[in-house]
Amino acid sequence: MEWPRTAGLWMPAAAAAAAEPVRGGHAIFAIGKASTSDNLDPRIVHADFMTITRVTLHDTLFEITSTGDIIPSIAESAEANDDATVWRVAIKPGVTFHNGQAVTVEDVVNSINLHIAEGSISHLKTVMSHLDRIEADGNTVIFHLTEGDADWTANLAEYALSILPTKDGASDWQSGIGCGPYRLVQLEPGVRVRVEKFENDHRSDRGWFDSVEMVAVNDASARVNSIMSGEAHAISEVSPIVANRLARAPGVNVLSRTSPGYCAFDAQMTMSPMDDRNVRLALKYAIDREEFVEKILAGHGTVANDQPIGPTYRYHAEIEQHSYDPDRARFHLKEAGLDGLNIKLSTSEAAFAGAVDAAQLYSESSRAAGINMSAYREPADGFWTNVWGKVPFCASFWTGRPTEALIISLAYGSDASWNLSGFTSATLDRLVAQARAEQDEAKRAELFAEAQRLLNKDGPSVMPAFYNVVDAVSDQIGVTETDVSTAPLDSRYAVSRWWFK
Repeated sequence: MEWPRTAGLWMPAAAAAAAEPVRGGHAIFAIGKASTSDNLDPRIVHADFMTITRVTLHDTLFEITSTGDIIPSIAESAEANDDATVWRVAIKPGVTFHNGQAVTVEDVVNSINLHIAEGSISHLKTVMSHLDRIEADGNTVIFHLTEGDADWTANLAEYALSILPTKDGASDWQSGIGCGPYRLVQLEPGVRVRVEKFENDHRSDRGWFDSVEMVAVNDASARVNSIMSGEAHAISEVSPIVANRLARAPGVNVLSRTSPGYCAFDAQMTMSPMDDRNVRLALKYAIDREEFVEKILAGHGTVANDQPIGPTYRYHAEIEQHSYDPDRARFHLKEAGLDGLNIKLSTSEAAFAGAVDAAQLYSESSRAAGINMSAYREPADGFWTNVWGKVPFCASFWTGRPTEALIISLAYGSDASWNLSGFTSATLDRLVAQARAEQDEAKRAELFAEAQRLLNKDGPSVMPAFYNVVDAVSDQIGVTETDVSTAPLDSRYAVSRWWFK
């Protein structure tokens, strides 16, 4: 079998470039979530600023386009055996790194091994746990899997799987040398990144700017001011509350795109009373999701249902919606042996824009269910290391992933390094493994539907909404036309895909 031409995300087939791109010019992007501790190590979890930097400098074997299609990038072709346990990926000839060094099969093997080697700190190690071994055969890389995976090429499009040059027998991520559309000129962690067009890029459909400066602007208001003043041509993550006003500003276009990413309040299931399923169900019935979308997202989102597979995914299942129902919440508290519940909800703007107001809104709606929820604002600095997964209940968010199996495995897999909720389910792990290998569409859909029903009832997350990705661009900038984005700035690829009109 050949690789599936469409990822798990569903996107309108009509999405395409609005106009013919042209080359030239120096663009400035103001991007948030930067840190002075940022670096180029692809194994480390980075936020928006460095992930966008990474896909600008580096390339992957496959790429998921703005329209949701899987295209080969460094790869030339891919072919699997009948049960999708062996994948042969041919490497495109003539691809070079920024230093002129040719991209080889050895570079590809070393780059993948960087994530799966024993002792690796990569978050992808768990996701790729069914990768048994890799071998080289001429210009082809052969992936041997312990379980079938019909979406293997979508996994190879994961942004962290950068193909890096080999130096002294190991992947060299430190130099910033890649084979992406731009080469690194300057990196000041937490301040700025400057890049220039790589003239020997192996693809002619990207890298339209002559040069780009990505400026770290963590303050949302400062990012908005930068585009209104003309200091930046594009900015990431516009607050939904601000977006509607910004859309009226002259010379600025606001892009609000449906996303598989979601806002959440995560229970730590190793801590009482969050280890009780009925307590978690009470919390799921105690939130007004429509009010959340209206007041926190200002309409830039859609109601979610306590599991991560929303309507943008191919195998989204229609299951009973958890609606605001204080009486039902009280019922589940009684089932847990409780007359009421006192609980602290830790929140921070680091979780998602409006998370502090959202916690207060949740506190007010839960009161009718007999829940005394105190919203506590945590410092943004250190929220992900000191709070997330370390307190009984806290605000959180996830960006979407290309496939259903990938987002479920990353967020809720029993052994996943990013699953900090204490949630484990051998049943869920089995369903995902079976669905990943299943090539019959109907059977695969039912397996993923069962996984969604399990997380909906038993999972650790209260998910009020799928948020839209909201960015803003100068009207001088041409953008790809699509209704869906998995992450800020055209799923992180804006520097590569956008152009001056």
